Amino acid sequence: PPLVNIVRYGNVRNTDADMVLQIIRSLSLRVCIGLTNAVMGLNDEAARDLIPMIASLHDAFSILQEEELDQAWSATLQKIADTDQAPAIVSGYCTRLLTNQKILEGEALVKKFHYRMSAHATPDQCAAWLEGFLKGSGTILLLDQELWSVVNQWVHLLPEETFIEVLPLLRRTFSAFNAVEKRKL
Repeated sequence: PPLVNIVRYGNVRNTDADMVLQIIRSLSLRVCIGLTNAVMGLNDEAARDLIPMIASLHDAFSILQEEELDQAWSATLQKIADTDQAPAIVSGYCTRLLTNQKILEGEALVKKFHYRMSAHATPDQCAAWLEGFLKGSGTILLLDQELWSVVNQWVHLLPEETFIEVLPLLRRTFSAFNAVEKRKL
C-alpha cells in the first residue's frame, strides 16, 4: 500500500513512479499467486490478523486501478472464497469483498451464502464465515431480504445447545455494527 501511494500521489523525494509501478506489478502478482496457499490451515488468531492485511491490499488495488492487477486480485479473492481449506472468517471476508465489487451478487451470492451456512459446516465455522462476511457493516443484510432470510433461518434451525455455543461468536459479529444497523436488524 505505501508503494501504491507513491505511484498514485507521488512523494517529496520525487521518486520515479514508473519504476515503483513495475515493483508493485511484480510484488502484486507474487502476492496473488501465494496468498491462496498462505491462508490454508491458518489458526483463528492468524486468520483474524490476516484480514486487515487483505483489506489494506484490497484498498491499494482499488486506488491503483490497474486492470490486469485487479483481475488477478479478484481471481485470488474468488479462490479463497471458494475453498473449504481457508479459515471461514477469511473466506467470508473475501466473499464480502467480491460482493462489494459486484463480482458476486444475486443468485450466485445467495447460493454461496446457503452453502456456507448449510449443515456441511459446523456451527462455529458458519458463525466465523458470517463474521468475515459482515466485517465492517451489516447493511448488506438490511438491503438484501434473501440473505437476511438465510441468516434468520440458520439461527432458527440451530438446536438450543448449538445456539448457546455460537452465541458469543454471533454477538462479537453484531457488536461491530453501528447503533442504527443494530436497531434495524
